[in-house]
Amino acid sequence: MTINAGRGIMRKTVFMCAMFSMMPVAVNAEETIEESGGQAGSESVLPLPGAEVEQWLAMQRNGDQQSELPQSVSPAYHEKAAQRFMKTLDQAIPAPTQEK
Repeated sequence: MTINAGRGIMRKTVFMCAMFSMMPVAVNAEETIEESGGQAGSESVLPLPGAEVEQWLAMQRNGDQQSELPQSVSPAYHEKAAQRFMKTLDQAIPAPTQEK
């Protein structure tokens, strides 16, 4: 296989992955439009951007998605992590450069 043939296959693969990744969005939008009686222009049909993220974050805050298994770290690990964080504060923040 030549390099150009490999690039063509790669482009097709990337294109197909992009198309398949967008399919759930298109199908979900189509189902929502059908449920609304076919009015695609209505603002109340589709959820607001970020609404699902907000719902997921609310479930995490409320503990609705809490694991049944308790998860913790040892005191020694916790101390080392705290020391690593404190060490990052010792690094100087470079001053922004002004371009002319």
